[in-house]
Parts: sequence; C-alpha cells; structure tokens
Amino acid sequence: MRILVTGAKSGLGKYLSEQLESDTFNRHGGTHIAYEDYRYGEEYDLIIHCANNGDYQTWGAADYKFYNDNIFLTRDIARIPHKKFIHISTYDIEENTPYSACKRISETIVSDISKNYLIIRPTSLLGKDMKENTFTKILAGKRVYLTEDSVMNYITHKDVLNVIEKEYPLIFHDKLYDGVVYLCANKNIKLGEIADLVGKKIEYGDYRCEQKSIFTDYNTGRNSLDNVIKFIEEAK
Repeated sequence: MRILVTGAKSGLGKYLSEQLESDTFNRHGGTHIAYEDYRYGEEYDLIIHCANNGDYQTWGAADYKFYNDNIFLTRDIARIPHKKFIHISTYDIEENTPYSACKRISETIVSDISKNYLIIRPTSLLGKDMKENTFTKILAGKRVYLTEDSVMNYITHKDVLNVIEKEYPLIFHDKLYDGVVYLCANKNIKLGEIADLVGKKIEYGDYRCEQKSIFTDYNTGRNSLDNVIKFIEEAK
C-alpha cells in the first residue's frame, strides 16, 4: 500500500509516517520533494494531510504565509492522485479565528477535489515531537497566553491512528464516502490542573479558552487527565 503523509517533520504527521512507514511530504527543507514531483506520479492508496500552520491566533497577525500553508497547500496536496484522502482538521471548526476559518475552507476544498475522503476533527493532541504549544509551555514552566481556568481536551496521536486504522476498509470503497469524524477525550481538564500535576508555577494570560463539547464519534475510553498523566510519565 502506497501512503503519503504530510507534515511529517514533527507531531502527528511524524508519528503517523513512522507507524505507517509512509512516504513523506515536508514543506521546509530536508528531504522535501516538490509538489510537482508527486502530482504526476503513481497514484497513492492513501494520503493523510497533517501539515498546518497554527502560529497565529488573531486576524491581524495572520499573513499570506499563514493562509498559504493552511489553504493553498491543502488544495495542492488534494490534487495529488489518490484513492483515499484523510484530512486532519480541528474540533474547534466553528470558532471565529483565522485557524478555524482556514480549516473550514480546507475541508470544503478536500470535499470538492477528492472523490473519497475522510475528515478527522480532533481536539488538542499529545504525543512525541510536538511543536511548542500551551501544554509544552506549562511543562517547561513558561508563560502562556491563556487563563488558568481555560478548559481543554486532550487526545493522543495513537487515538488518531486508531481512527484511521478503523477506516481502512473504506479506502478502496467504490462509493463516495464523505465522513466527518469528531474525536475527543471523554472529559476535559483545566490548565491549572496540568500545572499542579507537574508542580509548575505559571504566569497566565487573560484569554480564556473553553472546550465546551465532549461529543466524539470514537470513544477512546479515556479522559483528558488520563492522557496527560500518561504523556508525562512516558516523557520522563
């Protein structure tokens, strides 16, 4: 089976590419191969698009590169010949942020270009080789821009892999499959609880984030606290 995973330099993309022993598509340096080299090559059985740019949180800060990384790259990857396309989106798809807006547009692009696709909308992800984020900053004792009572939901890279593996029978399905899968842990957690777990005194910001819903299409059997504790223990 020929599989292509984007964003394989770090985080979820790196994890999936290693677990599935896939070809990789990285945007920046290294072993990056130009998009044109893929577009006219042999058809992939499966493409998993993980690459994204989540560096900006405000409308004023988002520049062309941000939109190019999140929207136009998705369009280009979706044009690579494939039998099945899996797009990693976000649970917070309805939020009024540049990132959520880009994900909404990207989902529309995927559904228009691909004849057989699956969109996975995960909450915050925990796993090896994550890029720096609010969670890693708390572990390191750094300042975060969110409030202490911000409510988060954490799943693991393995949870996403489990969903993908359950969808494998659909890869070669002749009929259109346009599923959207929500994926989250069974219970949320506050940032202050995470700081207490690792014994860090954190300087918090004034923006409160609240993960209100805990609806999931796939029951992971764990809550956010379970996943946080497991990650901390495995990182020691």
